[in-house]
Amino acid sequence: MKKIFFFITPFFLFLILFPINIHAQLQTAALSLEPASGSYSLGSNFTLNIRLNTNGNNTDGTDIKYLNYNPALLEVQDSNLTSPGAQIQPGSLYTNTNLNSVDVSNGRINFSQTSSGGVVYNGSGILASITFKPLTTGAANLTFNFTLGSTIDTNVACLGQDVLNSVVNGSYTLTQAADTTAPQISNITSTNIGQTSATITWTTDENSTSRVEYGTTVSYGYLTILDSNLVASHSVALSNLQAGAIYHYRVISKDVSNNEKISGDNFFTTISADNQAPQISGRAVSEITQTTVKITWITDEDSSSKVEYGATANYGSTANTSGLTKTHSVSLSGLSAGVTYHYAVSSEDSSSNEATSGDATFTTTSPTTPYIPPSPDGGGGGGGGGGGSPTPSDSTAPMISEILATNTTQNSITISWRTNENAISQVEYGLTSTYGNVSPLTESYLASHSVIISGLNSGVTYYYRLVSKDQAGNKGTSSTANFTTATAAGEGGSSANHVSTIKGKITNDSLTGNSLAGAQIVLSPGNYKTTSLSDGAYQLDNILIGTYSLTVSKGSYFSYTAAKVTVSEEKINNVNIYLRKQSTGGEEISTPEASLMPNSSVGKTIPGTSFMAYAPHLRGGYFISSGKVLGDGKTKIVTGTGQGFGPQVSVFDEAGNPLVRFFAYQKHLRGGIRVAVGDLEGDGVDEIITGSGPGGTPHIQIFNGKGERLTPGFWALDGKFKGGVFVAGGDINGDGKDEIIVTAGKGGGAQVMAYDKDGKVLLNFFAYDQYTFRGGISVSKADLNGDGVDEIVTVPEVGTTHIQTFTGDGKKINPGFYAFNQNFKGGGSVAGGDINGDGKDEFVVGVGINGGSQIRILNEKGESLKDDFTAYEKDFIGGVNVGAGDLDGDGKFEILILPCSDGSPDLKIIKL
Repeated sequence: MKKIFFFITPFFLFLILFPINIHAQLQTAALSLEPASGSYSLGSNFTLNIRLNTNGNNTDGTDIKYLNYNPALLEVQDSNLTSPGAQIQPGSLYTNTNLNSVDVSNGRINFSQTSSGGVVYNGSGILASITFKPLTTGAANLTFNFTLGSTIDTNVACLGQDVLNSVVNGSYTLTQAADTTAPQISNITSTNIGQTSATITWTTDENSTSRVEYGTTVSYGYLTILDSNLVASHSVALSNLQAGAIYHYRVISKDVSNNEKISGDNFFTTISADNQAPQISGRAVSEITQTTVKITWITDEDSSSKVEYGATANYGSTANTSGLTKTHSVSLSGLSAGVTYHYAVSSEDSSSNEATSGDATFTTTSPTTPYIPPSPDGGGGGGGGGGGSPTPSDSTAPMISEILATNTTQNSITISWRTNENAISQVEYGLTSTYGNVSPLTESYLASHSVIISGLNSGVTYYYRLVSKDQAGNKGTSSTANFTTATAAGEGGSSANHVSTIKGKITNDSLTGNSLAGAQIVLSPGNYKTTSLSDGAYQLDNILIGTYSLTVSKGSYFSYTAAKVTVSEEKINNVNIYLRKQSTGGEEISTPEASLMPNSSVGKTIPGTSFMAYAPHLRGGYFISSGKVLGDGKTKIVTGTGQGFGPQVSVFDEAGNPLVRFFAYQKHLRGGIRVAVGDLEGDGVDEIITGSGPGGTPHIQIFNGKGERLTPGFWALDGKFKGGVFVAGGDINGDGKDEIIVTAGKGGGAQVMAYDKDGKVLLNFFAYDQYTFRGGISVSKADLNGDGVDEIVTVPEVGTTHIQTFTGDGKKINPGFYAFNQNFKGGGSVAGGDINGDGKDEFVVGVGINGGSQIRILNEKGESLKDDFTAYEKDFIGGVNVGAGDLDGDGKFEILILPCSDGSPDLKIIKL
């Protein structure tokens, strides 16, 4: 709208009626944009001023209709958010702002101001300001709608006249903003880790270069060649690394504008050098003819297959198959009939470690002489006697030997055996010793037999016996044995049913008594037999893994039967037994002497609640702890495997649901793992602390509740001890953060050390005699006085159950006490927990190996606070490991229990 204002006064009326030009106004006013030009970058707003210069005129208003801009390039920023529509910022040259609007679609600004009360403006000043946001690059022009002398566009009013003479438009260049932001790095991962190589991958939020800095310390020292390709997904291969070493690394990416981003420190551990040759077992000869034979064996790792053979032990001929496998089969051909051949098998793994068996023999069949085979791993060959088929006078059944269960999967197994004459065969099997299933009868009469049983269920124990029938119809059967199919991934332990060894020592009157020679040892089923030597030692080899009863007897001694002896392939199975003299004869089921039991009265068995922490068929020891490891404020159960199993950590909720499982060290290790929890950061969320079991160096690792490693860890004690370590987490100095307490396992000294999360030594003292003690120390923490500062508690792993308690600076609180009978030497485990809800921790003490499953609740003086009880049935003597945790959040801790040896992973939760 045109806004030329007329001020009607008697004086102006006079001028209109009597047009005498008293003072003619000059048309000299100007409007301009400041600045009139410039360059602006995207991402930054800029402001322009509209300047009015009246050039001597007394003005009473200005009307801008319109100021034009390109809305595709510029966006006006609203100066008044309280009014609808966009507006520019008015100046103060005039009193009234009559019109202020922006047509954002068409890019037009309409603005009008006037004075009132006879006030005029004469001078140069800012009429209004406009703030723009650049939308894209280009040339942006701002132009006034102005025609000199026109009364319908932009004008400046002076006493009813338009005195605007000129305008200055604006021209601006919009450019891309300078890139000063470095790429954002995420998803850093180390993959394809080998002995000497690894691949580092990561992503960035913009295309950028790739480079990795790495080394065995946080100082790095090595830098990969720059990959100048600009990508968002990065992958860099590292080579020529050391085997079995911890490598620190960080990744570097630089964008096209040379903005560089360097990540924080990360680390990985290369695979240890493989210098172990494959273990060869189960060597067998089958399918023997006059000119051919098949030789089979198994190894514990993928490896090659080669057979050397010949008429003498010098061999001379070689046969092999391609590829690496754990199950080996090589067929020999071109042999001579009726000849005894020597042979040896060898296997080489991918690291060029080769194993070769000892010499053995086989004899090819003769057209006229039935074959009587030798032992598969040695002996002679040949067969004598007449030819043709067996005579009717043959009434002797085949003798079955060398039974081997191999290639166990979740639903199948291979059973192989030998007979002393050619026979056809089958396997009876089922869930009980009455079987119920039978395999198809083999078609050929052979001395070496192999039957595959399929359609089985995973993780189930099956009983079986072998049946072989010769050509005369004589049938021989084996004793009953059993196998357990493999479990699904994640259950831990080993599921392959091969063979193992039981050995031990027989003594009289006690386990520490004199050696007893000539004792008869019988393992059933299977009727495995041997006799103890002069030093009491005995050994049974080639025992199928499973559960047996073992009976020991000798002359004038009471015989002893161990009802549940578990044979594991993972380890040498040690079973030491003592017999007692009998005065009246007879046989009894022996139990440990009362003087060696923890107490003469062990209390009742409390069932509590329970669940299987690992596959139920496993037998061994396990470790237990608890803490708020998942950040939800609820206490979770944390378990670790014992010696003989892989180093697996599991996290469960109160109901026994598995939440997390992970391996803290390399899977193939078989020392187990000791676990503890501690709030190492002081943030209310516990971390999982692990210590290596026997066979590994004392490497302490720290994980969050999801199993993610938080630091490279550190080596405790002397860094070399390989007897395993025990760990605990407790705030022993009152700083609000838990420290890591470490002790040596059996064979180590009496040293107790405390560290911060980075491995800095905070405390070092001896809990027992530093010169003589070598029993290992199970360590825990307990806040005995409720002051928020934990005390350190120790008990020998092996030896008397002498409980000692120390302050955070290593000072002994009292002389200590024996948790169980002083004569008991099986050691124990201890945990601290507020069992009765009084705000102070009590001691929970479990008896060690050969002591049953007795548990006591004691105060710091050794005084019993609750009735003693046992966690498992009386026939279990493997000892227990204990923990404590407030699982239900009621302020009273539950007692957590797992066997410490020779037990199933039956995790007990007991509320007193």
